Amino acid sequence: KEAEDKYQKDLQTAQEEVKVATEKLNEAKAALTLRQNEESRKVYSADEMSDVAKSALELAFKQIGICEDAGDNRGTMEKYGAGAGNPWCAAFVSWVYGQDKNCPLNFTASVSNLMQQGMDANKYSNAGSYLPVPGDVMIQKNNGASHTGIVTGCDGEYIYTIEGNSGDAVRERKYRIGSSEYAKISGFIRMNEWTGGGEVDGELYLDKTNGEDADKKKRATY
Repeated sequence: KEAEDKYQKDLQTAQEEVKVATEKLNEAKAALTLRQNEESRKVYSADEMSDVAKSALELAFKQIGICEDAGDNRGTMEKYGAGAGNPWCAAFVSWVYGQDKNCPLNFTASVSNLMQQGMDANKYSNAGSYLPVPGDVMIQKNNGASHTGIVTGCDGEYIYTIEGNSGDAVRERKYRIGSSEYAKISGFIRMNEWTGGGEVDGELYLDKTNGEDADKKKRATY
């Protein structure tokens, strides 16, 4: 009986150790899978982006919240170069990209001029035939609109942007593809392609920049 009791005790101890070891093994496998997924996502959704587009997006995110804190088209946002009292969405886009000396885009405070630069470089696509990737420049010239912003992602249902002079500030926005607001978008300047990048998955990049927080995708207006 003494030997049997010892056997049962040793067996129970061994089973508990196996259980703990199995849990640790599963945790290690999960961590490895997560790391592999992160590395795969990094390669697929970011490394194909040009250095110019990457730096522009990083800078654009840092500008969120800059606003007309001194009145109508006046204040901190004047650093973008549109001039006091003037609309500044195109100046914002130009300024963000213009911080990289390797960017071929020339500074302008005009949406029309921004659009024309893309056309002249053969890097402009109509909205009806092209889904943008992160770093592309959105142009609104339809239905009386005159506005622009930088695309941060596309998930097939929405495109997501960062825009200057949006509600008097730099803000994140989204547009449901096919909606009346989306219809204002005339096209996109393919900045990632123009600056030497490859194919980028807009949805994966958006997830990465939002820290996997899906709620952040739903915060904007349209």
